[in-house]
Amino acid sequence: MSTPTNGRDLFTNLPLELLRQIAEELSFQDRVKLRTVFSKAQEDIVADLVGPILKTIYLSPNEHSICKFHRLLSSPFYRRRVRTVVYIPNTIFKPRLHKAEYLAEVGYEHHVQLTWEEEDRSYRLYKAMHKEHTEGSFAVFADYFLAPDLAQLSSLSHLTAATVAKVEGLNASSLWCSDTHVEARLRLGLSASREGAPFEAAQRTLEAGTCQMLGAVFFDAAQRAELRPNVVTLDYPADYSLKAVSEVLTPLVVGPGRPSIMSSVRTLDIGLRCMTDGSLYRKECADAWANIALAATQLEKLKMVVERSTHSFSLAPSPRAVDHFLQNERYEELHTIELNAESFYQGRISATKFLQWLKKYAGRSKLREIKLNNILLVSYPGECYASEVVLINKSIFKSGIRDVLLEARKLGLRSFVMKIDREPSYSLPCSPFARARSADASWLDELAEEMQVRIGEDSWDFGEYVVNRRWKDDDLRVEDA
Repeated sequence: MSTPTNGRDLFTNLPLELLRQIAEELSFQDRVKLRTVFSKAQEDIVADLVGPILKTIYLSPNEHSICKFHRLLSSPFYRRRVRTVVYIPNTIFKPRLHKAEYLAEVGYEHHVQLTWEEEDRSYRLYKAMHKEHTEGSFAVFADYFLAPDLAQLSSLSHLTAATVAKVEGLNASSLWCSDTHVEARLRLGLSASREGAPFEAAQRTLEAGTCQMLGAVFFDAAQRAELRPNVVTLDYPADYSLKAVSEVLTPLVVGPGRPSIMSSVRTLDIGLRCMTDGSLYRKECADAWANIALAATQLEKLKMVVERSTHSFSLAPSPRAVDHFLQNERYEELHTIELNAESFYQGRISATKFLQWLKKYAGRSKLREIKLNNILLVSYPGECYASEVVLINKSIFKSGIRDVLLEARKLGLRSFVMKIDREPSYSLPCSPFARARSADASWLDELAEEMQVRIGEDSWDFGEYVVNRRWKDDDLRVEDA
């Protein structure tokens, strides 16, 4: 069979660009059927016509997704082209979803008396989801099929665990993913208005099996397949219990002498947030993050969400990922670090630890880009206890930020962003620590004026002049009032 020459396919004698335009009008199933028209030697043409959908494949712990995942990867055509595997735990097979919605509508129209479980949509959907995961025997499938299937993906470079399908991919057409805004309710399986012992017991029963759904089995199979991905993404927008987080992280931590998935990762995107309560799993979660941070020595780009801490760091190990990555200066290849938070009164990190990390890192790395979005550098990033409130004052607060900016200027960075949304935290409901919180906004206004940083309508951007080096040291050492 002939091969394409001068921009034309000699089999159909049509320009390749015209073939692409024709393929765009076809459904995915019809585009795949082009394999019957072209020979195996021309499968690259078929892959080009099918499009980027071949680069991503989805997996969910329900029977339908499991079977189709295994069937697709039994074909060399798909195996050779898959670059990314996305694991989505919170999905429901669409026919089952439609059936559940139909039964609910029938019951409503005929005034059928429903139990509270049947009446609550969140609970009903979560229960259906949990049933699918149980019926699919995901753990059994992973033991026998998942690791060998993953091991056959010669072009695999990206592992993702997420809650929402963001790009077009294989094995995603028949799965319904929960919307982000109902994610927390769906995870709990109960509406926020539900209270009482029966509902709490049902919640605990459903959450008992959630940990394995979140990705522990998936990453365990990846570890047993000895995968060495370049990119790992943990994209969970909701806050999960420390038990669930520690279960997800466990497969990423291996014993001495054994290679880890993280040892080859060059881009790490962490959106896995935990509820930092007084759980017994606090230390386990902290140890897991510490080991992962130590293993990821080849990092080139680190991006993570900084979640709120509800405990003083002096009382117990921090279960937040950011605190353990900032204690490690072994990332010689790292060129970009990005820390994000929804609001600055949640995204607090230690100014001292961040400054120490920069000083140890300077001159020994390829660091070129730092992005701090809604990250507030403070002396005490956790919730303030009464004894700590007296230690927070304007001078310490300002000097912590100034010292970081001065050190960042010495690194010769290509880009430095320190952008903070101007949300008036003093408008929040009053709390025992409202005085310390409200001071943040007013002190940031003062600091911006002293450093001649423009105060925008919706944000402060303290890093806008770092790269241009328009400041002098004397300009940054203004005495605090």
